[in-house]
Amino acid sequence: MKKTDISVSLRDGARKRLKQYSRLLSQSLSAGFLLLTLMWQNQAFGQADCSLSCHGAQVSLGADCTAEVTVAMIGETTQCPNGQFTVYVYTLGGDTVPTSPVVTQAEIGMTLIASVRDNISGNSCWTYITVQDKMRPTLVCEDMTISCLDLLNYDGPVASDNCDGDPDLILVNEVAELLCDPNYIKQITRTYIARDASGNESLPCDMSIFLERIDYADIDFPDSLTVLDGNPLLCNGGWADADDDGIPDPEDDGIYPGTGVPEIDGTPIYPDFIGFCNALTTYDDLVFPTIGCVTKIMRVWTVREWHCMGETDTIYIQIIEIVDNEGPEIVCPADFSHTTNGHHCTADIWMPAAVVFDNCSDLVTVTVAYPGGFGNSNGGFYATLPVGANIITYTAYDECYNSSQCTMTITIQDLTPPVPVCDEHTIVSLTLGGQSGLTKVDASVFDDGSYDACGPVTFRARRMDSCIDFDWTTEGAGIDEIHNGVVDSRDRGTVHRPKVPFACCDAGAGPIMVELEVEDASGNLNYCMVEVNVQDKIKPIITCPSDITISCDYPLNLDDLSDFGDVVADQHDVTTWCIYDPGNPNDLDGDGFVCGVDGLWRDNCDAEITVTNVPHINNCGVGYIERFWRAEDSNGYDQCTQRITITNFTPITYLSIDWPDDYHGLECAEGTEPEDLEYPYNEPVINEDECDLIGVTHEDVVFPIVDGACFKILRTWKVIEWCLYEQYGGIVEGINYWEHTQVIKVVNQFGPDFLTDQPTIDRCNDFDCGGIPLELIQRAEDDCTPDELLQWSYAVDLNNNNTIDLGPYTNIGSVIDASGTYPLGNHRIIYTFEDRCGNRTVREQLLFLRSCKAPVPVCIHGLSTDIMAVDTDGDGIEDSGMITIWASDFDASSYHPCGLPFELSLSPDVNVKSRTFTCADVGQGQVPVNLYVTDALGNQAYCETYIIIQDNNDVCPEGGTLTGTITGNISTETSENVLGVEVEIAGSSLLPINTNQTGTYTFPAMPIGGNYVINPGKNNDYKNGVSTLDLVEIQKHLLGIKDLPSPYKMLAADANNSESITAIDLIELRKLILGIYSELPNNSSWRFVDKTYSFPDPYNPWMQDWPENHILNPLALGMNHADFFGIKIGDVNNTVKANAQSILPRGSGQVLDLVIDDRTVSAGETFELPVYAADSKSLEGMQFTFDLGEEMQLVSVKAGTMDVTEDNFGWLQNRTLTSSWNKAEGLDVDNSSPLFTLVLTAGASMKLSEVISLISNPTVAEAYTTNSEIMDLALTFRGAEERFDFELLQNEPNPFTGTTQIGYVIPSSGEVILSMFDLTGKQLFNQTLSGVKGMNRVEISKDQIGAQGMVYYQIQFQGYTATKKMLIL
Repeated sequence: MKKTDISVSLRDGARKRLKQYSRLLSQSLSAGFLLLTLMWQNQAFGQADCSLSCHGAQVSLGADCTAEVTVAMIGETTQCPNGQFTVYVYTLGGDTVPTSPVVTQAEIGMTLIASVRDNISGNSCWTYITVQDKMRPTLVCEDMTISCLDLLNYDGPVASDNCDGDPDLILVNEVAELLCDPNYIKQITRTYIARDASGNESLPCDMSIFLERIDYADIDFPDSLTVLDGNPLLCNGGWADADDDGIPDPEDDGIYPGTGVPEIDGTPIYPDFIGFCNALTTYDDLVFPTIGCVTKIMRVWTVREWHCMGETDTIYIQIIEIVDNEGPEIVCPADFSHTTNGHHCTADIWMPAAVVFDNCSDLVTVTVAYPGGFGNSNGGFYATLPVGANIITYTAYDECYNSSQCTMTITIQDLTPPVPVCDEHTIVSLTLGGQSGLTKVDASVFDDGSYDACGPVTFRARRMDSCIDFDWTTEGAGIDEIHNGVVDSRDRGTVHRPKVPFACCDAGAGPIMVELEVEDASGNLNYCMVEVNVQDKIKPIITCPSDITISCDYPLNLDDLSDFGDVVADQHDVTTWCIYDPGNPNDLDGDGFVCGVDGLWRDNCDAEITVTNVPHINNCGVGYIERFWRAEDSNGYDQCTQRITITNFTPITYLSIDWPDDYHGLECAEGTEPEDLEYPYNEPVINEDECDLIGVTHEDVVFPIVDGACFKILRTWKVIEWCLYEQYGGIVEGINYWEHTQVIKVVNQFGPDFLTDQPTIDRCNDFDCGGIPLELIQRAEDDCTPDELLQWSYAVDLNNNNTIDLGPYTNIGSVIDASGTYPLGNHRIIYTFEDRCGNRTVREQLLFLRSCKAPVPVCIHGLSTDIMAVDTDGDGIEDSGMITIWASDFDASSYHPCGLPFELSLSPDVNVKSRTFTCADVGQGQVPVNLYVTDALGNQAYCETYIIIQDNNDVCPEGGTLTGTITGNISTETSENVLGVEVEIAGSSLLPINTNQTGTYTFPAMPIGGNYVINPGKNNDYKNGVSTLDLVEIQKHLLGIKDLPSPYKMLAADANNSESITAIDLIELRKLILGIYSELPNNSSWRFVDKTYSFPDPYNPWMQDWPENHILNPLALGMNHADFFGIKIGDVNNTVKANAQSILPRGSGQVLDLVIDDRTVSAGETFELPVYAADSKSLEGMQFTFDLGEEMQLVSVKAGTMDVTEDNFGWLQNRTLTSSWNKAEGLDVDNSSPLFTLVLTAGASMKLSEVISLISNPTVAEAYTTNSEIMDLALTFRGAEERFDFELLQNEPNPFTGTTQIGYVIPSSGEVILSMFDLTGKQLFNQTLSGVKGMNRVEISKDQIGAQGMVYYQIQFQGYTATKKMLIL
């Protein structure tokens, strides 16, 4: 079934109705926000004279793969004849489709939102559309002729589509037929279809393809590979030879190339059989003997074609030559070294053999060439070689005279060291200019005639120990002076080098040992030692950096004055330094820079350079700095002073201040503080620098409304220059102090802005018939008025009838809290915020609060009726029978739990009020009937019953049967009718029925003469009517204090069904009260006694078995009664609620407080908790429930004034403690001694008053006086801040006919408003009460309320609101 989206434009405030696809419930919030936007785009809301409606559409793209969404596609505009319409298309994410209102290929398969807007009225509607492509692709098949080789590469016919640029081509069938045509080999018949991206398929098309035969002239056979052609194969085997037979293969083997195969137009026709062409290619090889290092192969290719049962062959010869034109492979022996022979400069060496092999020849010849000689064998002889590196060349020749060479190096070494001779004592004087007095002495200075027998020697020297710890090679020692050209400054002079360093640290240090190294031409070394003494006699000199004058604006850092130059040790490091100080009159170039020059110190050895900075600067940054420089060594010192002067070149004047302009017409939205305003209204602008110490303050004086403004501000600005304050001895106006008054006039035309929305609230209460608690918070802000000065109010129009029923409530602030419990109905709340300029903003919110509870159907359990005689053919003679029964005939006090009106029907259709029965229904037994109860909101429920149709008047042609009726009443001995007793009739196939509100049951139309047994039963709600007060009464009976007054109460006291009353009965009932039992293990909830039965001994009802059923034998004509007394087991004080209208006994109104000393307990602590009574009372019993929280565990119980044991307590669900105690003789309690003590263990650190609470589930909290009065229990904590939570209690009794009591708890004393409403929200009663902190009660009569049925009652107290319901009979 197609679902249609409909939206109705808003007109005259009419309610929108939207029916949406069920799947749209899961659409994104973005789509929801877009819909809200579309709904509220109507700027002419409530004023247009036309209405629009939209419906969904499936939009199919056209031949150009586009479609324009038009008004006609999606809109119904007949109610808007003169409209001018625009269509918009959006994605579900809220984005406008780029081509809107045109949709394209990009939207295929998408669900979009389309909106139609009337540009005249502003009305609009929206709907969902789906974009589809339903056009088939186009496929053109044409017969064709191609080569049989090309069919493998044929892609098929051309397909086209409106949206898919490359639709899929699918071959669905192919048939091949051999031809005997001289030009063709086969005919192929193919069937294709095309399918586009949307799944649309073209119509199938057929085509015939004629395959042309092979043209042998087109065969391209592989070239010959010969020496003559310059492309022979080499004998090294670098070609494909899969079977390793030495014959090259035509195809590549994946590693090496083959010799080639025949091709046609680049397509190989070997080795595969050419299926479409019916052809096959083969070859045969003929190998010739090797001649002149060349092996020749003749390869004969044959191509065969089978056509028309015949064969055609083509033969081609390919020549392949394999040659040897590469020399042998030769590997020389490894290089090695050898020493000279004795004192000679040569060595005799045995020449080793090279490794030689050839891949094509077996015979190889080797020669050896060396310095000064030649050998004709592969080594194996002696050669005399000189000192040094000797190159040996090996040459190998194969049978085809191809040759190869390799070389090796034999190094002859001279290992005899030279003879060193040293100058044993040397004096070195340090020079000026080197770092730390660095002086480098050439190694040759320490020689005294060293020599070597085989040639010249060279010298290097090193210190045996060194104090040098700097890079001594950076000055004076070039790379060419250091061995092997390697510079390594980390040796501190202890590595042999051409020069030896000495420095200031050596002066006066005593003899320094130097080792002289002597090296010959072969690198042989020998050593001797020298003793060196070092001397130094020069003191340092120093000059300071330049003096300078700077502006106090300059970013001076006293911790780092490196900007103002340094004292360096090298003239080459002296630089000109500059600082950027614009406005400095010493800036001669006008570029903002002021410059100076570094200082210089010099010493042959290191001197200690120190600088001391002494600032003389005031708080405004003006003054001077002295820098004292000093250079000092062991021979003396030198010093100098640099001066940095700091001054203010541009002091503040009046012209330096730009005062803010007056501002007339400032909107509050802009803010009135200086930081809220922009230049030129915000604050003074002062052209100050680092030399100035400016203070700026302002004072505001606010005046009332002036000249149409909301208010006026006179803002006085004050500026003081503290840097001139001390100079002039205080404030001097115009010199170091200035004032200016700015006038600001503030206007405001806008009311406060609501920060929260006021959505319509539609809620349904399916829990009870009371009101619905709502959190209603409104917030606002104003540009001109602070939040705490806003005024607000709200009022409630119950039932939205333009009458204010609650409020208006007013206060100040930016938050309205109208939260509370609101009665069912349609209501309106009016919120108002007002700023201090008198502007107001008003918003309204609608509440639709409904009940979802269905009415409760109560059926009469079965009816019987007689057919009435009727004239069916109009001849004036009664000839048949029928009877009409109405729905109300089956009603046994159906009701609505909320008191709402309802109607009865015999079908879910409320219009079916009756049903007609005829003679055909006579004798059918129990005819099933359903009674439906439906309220005005459509909530519906039904109950099942039946009717028996009888013909006791013999109006039906076939006569009837004599019947009787069985009926009865079941009530307690105090005449309380018992509802819901299941009555079973033995001896009949009828189902059991339940008693109604009046305790009545009926079995109509039972055949007379039958034997029947009536068995009542009710086995639920065990705790109904059972409390500790019953235990008091039973205990008094056991102790002989007060006997139970009737046999029925004695039967009720026999909880364990032992036919006696004992302490076991007290134990069983106490477990039921404590929640340990949910039902009695040896007894049912109710027992029954035939009302006609008299106990022989009223004080011993167990003397004989009492009748719990009633026997009818036989059933008589007419009414047959079987009545019973119901006995609620455990209830001996008549407190059972037997039916919905039962009136329970009220409490006395007294409250007994249980008192606990408040304290904080630690995790894991086991502690005792005494429980006291707040007042002196005489008690017979008590019961209650403590909620101890999840982190508390019960250890044990100790008796106090009350003689309790653990049997008096129940520990449920590891947090709930129930208690039941009674004493028939009574007990006087007071606040001096604990009633009992609980021993507990805390699972976490906690405060007792924040964890322990007194509740009434499962055991109701109440106490019983010796006068059998019932008192409420409360729990207070001594030592804790007394606190009461706001609470409205259920009225007692409920329902009631005369008076009732309403209880409530308030956290502090004050006025309480008690109001009552009917189900329509109409106020019935209103009274202001004086409430006290804690528990309060008020008694109200039915006459004061003036109504009956379901009524809501509500209390309001200092912002708290609570609502409950009561039933007035």
